[in-house]
Amino acid sequence: MSAADLPHTIREAFQIAQEGRPGPVLIDVPRDVQLELAEFEYPEIPVPARAAMSEETEAAVVKAAKLINEAERPVLIAGHGVLASHAWDELMELAEATGIPVINTLLGLSSFPRNHPLSLGMLGMHGMYWSNIVVDQADLVVGLGMRFDDRVTGKASTFAPHARIIHLDIESSQVGRNVPVEVPLVGDAKVIMRALVPLVKNVDRPEWMSYIEGLKKDHPSLAIPKTDKLLVQHVLSEMNELIQENPESVIVTGVGQHQMWAAQFLFFNGHNTFVSSGGLGAMGFELPAAMGAQVGQPNVPVWSIAGDGGIQMTSQELATVAQENLPVKIALINNGYLGMVRQWQEMFFENHLKEVPIPGPDFVKLSQAYGIPAMKVTHQEDVMPALRKAQAHDGPYLIEFVVDPSVNLYPMVPPGGSLGETMEDPLTVGATTS
Repeated sequence: MSAADLPHTIREAFQIAQEGRPGPVLIDVPRDVQLELAEFEYPEIPVPARAAMSEETEAAVVKAAKLINEAERPVLIAGHGVLASHAWDELMELAEATGIPVINTLLGLSSFPRNHPLSLGMLGMHGMYWSNIVVDQADLVVGLGMRFDDRVTGKASTFAPHARIIHLDIESSQVGRNVPVEVPLVGDAKVIMRALVPLVKNVDRPEWMSYIEGLKKDHPSLAIPKTDKLLVQHVLSEMNELIQENPESVIVTGVGQHQMWAAQFLFFNGHNTFVSSGGLGAMGFELPAAMGAQVGQPNVPVWSIAGDGGIQMTSQELATVAQENLPVKIALINNGYLGMVRQWQEMFFENHLKEVPIPGPDFVKLSQAYGIPAMKVTHQEDVMPALRKAQAHDGPYLIEFVVDPSVNLYPMVPPGGSLGETMEDPLTVGATTS
């Protein structure tokens, strides 16, 4: 209600936004307050100590460690809470102390290095085939900072039917909400995993690990169909090579098929380097979120992987990118469709396509109209040269990749299905990896 209150209020808002389960905070500044003059200086607010575990949680940690040490087919599932808690070091310690493989939720990607031998990638509706089957066959599932939402579980009543479940979450209301939990661990992920690591041991599980390797070999979810056409998978596999050269590169996606392909094909080895819209899944997220990431990490490459539908919802932000000369690189995946909707209509509604073709502008000309250099790519051999040209440019750059519009996204858990019913790409079934 007074301009003099602004310094403390703004500082407090940032603190609240980052504490516990992070989220937005609204500051209401009435018009008369906006017209006042006041001295502005941030107050010194000490960083709050992480909350200590309750006695109940301490007892649960001991029980959780016992289950982990006794399990024959365990798996860790790491979600966004690990990133929110900055607990990636503790996750690494827990995985290596136990030898248990790590699977990520969509928003948990970049909490555990994808190139690590224990990393299995993402699970869920469009997760890796092997990750879904591993969870389906596990005898212990340890959920770390994740919600067990429907995109992860598939049909909740059939989720991990052989497994006992340990669930760590900072909010007690989330524990046991979607799946039955045997051991609840309520509190900060970093604190609880620190307490858990000294109590666990590395157990040799040769049959389980051999089974997992067999799944990965016989069901290569990242196999790319052979074609002369340009596929999204070609673009993202080439981009993956690029980001391996700088693991701190930040990738921001919109929502749709391109989002899931990015989660599959890009191997994030830097911490907190993947930004995407989960939950409500807001199309148009990719460009403004990439701008925020670039401001937050001005010396790090930031790529916005955009869909031709989503980017038209926020393309006016190209003006801001140009005005601030933010060196965001935009990889625009143009298949001429709302791809995810088209896929569902094709697969589950007898191919009755309705309102899914998306007309759009000449994206190269649109970008250039804002003073942002751009180019169009239509052939496989031109992908990497274009990516490197954009990466080397000192400023923003847009590449429009015109890809095959008919390709569907796999693996896929069918609506109402269980993880054990994960569908594979019919064009790559039978492929093997060396």
